[in-house]
Amino acid sequence: MLRYSQSAASLPMFEFVRKVHRLNCLTKIRLGLILCMEREGNMTPPSCALHTQFGQISKAASQPIEKEVLLELEKIVFGTAGIGPDNSIALWASLWCLILMYRKLVHTYMAFQEFPCHVPEDYSGFPECKLEVGTHFYHYLVSIYAALFRVTSPLYADFRVAATRKLLNDDESLIEAFMSLRTESFYFQRESMSMSASHDQLLRRMILDREAGLKPKQLNIK
Repeated sequence: MLRYSQSAASLPMFEFVRKVHRLNCLTKIRLGLILCMEREGNMTPPSCALHTQFGQISKAASQPIEKEVLLELEKIVFGTAGIGPDNSIALWASLWCLILMYRKLVHTYMAFQEFPCHVPEDYSGFPECKLEVGTHFYHYLVSIYAALFRVTSPLYADFRVAATRKLLNDDESLIEAFMSLRTESFYFQRESMSMSASHDQLLRRMILDREAGLKPKQLNIK
């Protein structure tokens, strides 16, 4: 996503991918997954107070982007044009980024409930509705993905074909990055076999179990 959003070429859904990447970065900051403080050469987690301050800033910055991204996705889902042959890779990668982002949010909220003493100040006494809303968006995105990529996945795209390479502007670094997702996907599929959390069952049933049986010849973008 970073390489795609930093490309100087005219790529399909470029602005949408940039928004998704920015939203993902802001969410990681909000959860304290990126921000660290260096003290005497050692990397240490930020203090709770600092985490809270940056969390509030990143939350305020992410909300309008989140709204724009979800509205654009709804236009694609409920529109009559479908994905379009040029947008499949960008949309596929963006949806996976969003699904995993909300999954992390949900699991973090659950951890906050289980270990309240470690809840940052911004989340102290946070209501159950935050977990419910996060779960709703997580499952909503899983449903969107399952609807748009019913029996196919750009993961099987053949980059030996010129028309497919053109979707990434024939950029070798982008193609290499996308190809590496096949390996990452394999390990994620193996990990999914042990997913037991109730919040993950929709992801497993509607996407992971279904894609585990896909074959390259089944490629057929809506």
